[in-house]
Amino acid sequence: MMRINYSENIILSWVAEIIYFPVWWYSFGLLKIISFVQKSLIQQEKKVGMLVWLRNIFVPMYGQRDLVSRLVSFIVRLFQVFVRGVVMLFFTALALIFIIIWVTLPVVVFFGIYNNLLDANIT
Repeated sequence: MMRINYSENIILSWVAEIIYFPVWWYSFGLLKIISFVQKSLIQQEKKVGMLVWLRNIFVPMYGQRDLVSRLVSFIVRLFQVFVRGVVMLFFTALALIFIIIWVTLPVVVFFGIYNNLLDANIT
């Protein structure tokens, strides 16, 4: 019966972790990142209050019910919805960029290491 000593066990463990890394990165790791981004966007929407402004876009401000007050309230809230929508769009774009970086980072690093190894062998 073949016995594995401690150093061989460590090396096998490292090899197993290196082989498992891409599987984890593109499965469980990606799901964790997507969940984090989703929670962050929900939290950002709560900070910005976009849905509250959208729900109340036709409600007159300060309880004023005349036509001019309703028109001013609508214009102010429409402007607020637009600005807050731009802010949410910015944070959504950042979140998507973060996910894209997460997906492409191992590939970029691998090709960078591969190209550097090729350059080292040429010289």
